[in-house]
Amino acid sequence: MVQMRQCALMSVAACATMAGCVTVNPGTDYDRVATHVQGATGHEYAYHPGDDAVVAGKVEELLADGLTADEAVAVCLLNQPSLQAALMDVGMARADVVQSGLLSNPSLGASLRLPAGGGLANLEAGVAQNIAEIWQIPLRQRAAERVLDRVILDTAARIAEMAARAKSAYYHAVAADRLVAILGENLGVVERLLDIARTRREAGVGSDVDVNLLRTELSETELGLRSARLAAFEARSALATLLGLSRSPDSLEIDAALPGPPDATPTAGRLLEIASDRRLDLLAAREAVEDTASILKLEGRRIFRRIELGFELERGARTRSDDGNPIAEAVRSSLGGAGFAFPTVDDREEDTDFTIGPAVSLELPLFDQNQAQIAKAEYAYVQAVKTLEAVMRSVRQ
Repeated sequence: MVQMRQCALMSVAACATMAGCVTVNPGTDYDRVATHVQGATGHEYAYHPGDDAVVAGKVEELLADGLTADEAVAVCLLNQPSLQAALMDVGMARADVVQSGLLSNPSLGASLRLPAGGGLANLEAGVAQNIAEIWQIPLRQRAAERVLDRVILDTAARIAEMAARAKSAYYHAVAADRLVAILGENLGVVERLLDIARTRREAGVGSDVDVNLLRTELSETELGLRSARLAAFEARSALATLLGLSRSPDSLEIDAALPGPPDATPTAGRLLEIASDRRLDLLAAREAVEDTASILKLEGRRIFRRIELGFELERGARTRSDDGNPIAEAVRSSLGGAGFAFPTVDDREEDTDFTIGPAVSLELPLFDQNQAQIAKAEYAYVQAVKTLEAVMRSVRQ
């Protein structure tokens, strides 16, 4: 019996030690996100949670000598807080994967009942573990890993989309600055033409009509220049927001040099092939279909959600003995007799009921047969299929 108890304690300690060693480390998942982002944008995504101090130094280096389009994308990928927040979804999905592989904690029950007349108490104890999880864990892990894959693709798609928006905002800001410069030059030309028209009128070879027309054009050019300056400020503000900067948009230096057009444009068929293989939103939608299919399969096996197997121990109660106190009887005998009387000890053993054995507890699926969760999983699967179809049509357009 002692050896059995020692073995049981050692087994519990070993299980507790193994459970304590489980950690959540999404580092490789962050690397997978970076790989997808680089494949979609051509830019390296090197942000990991905890790198904020290093990121701040890199951002200052990129902003030091005028911002190019590629540098704008790099700053966005490093410094945009919403992208850093989206990366936390990957960590939470990895935590769910770790949780899916763990057994639930065993349950321990005990009760102590004292006899009314005194004596040895009745003791009952039991420990039980839900063994239904043994055949649910593999499906649960696969479903959680599918969810993780989808979250990685969704996160990478959000990051890639933000990078594309940052590059577009950069070009809009450059175009707005260029328009301000052009309208400024036009304003100078109109002012010179107005001076010439006034000189010609004073010389008698011009008219008031020419001067008034140029005044009107000067007013329109001034108004257009003011509108262009406001649009340029708004474009810079939008760019600074996408880059995650808190500095004034006016202090943002932008390199006005623009790249030339591409050497060749792919055909529509080739673009569809590239999109089908590489577009992250399409890959995420496909992964969502597999994800919901795994969850549907898992819910189908959760009709018997709890089957507990364990051991129960019971020690029966024992009432107080009617025999007198042997010490008191020996004292009374010594005082009433001629010599010292030793106490007598009754060496008869009294049996105590002590039982131990296995126990099974089964949740009967009489009312709740997991129909609602199965139906919910079916709806989620159909929704994922329809969403994939919508994304594919959008890609084709």
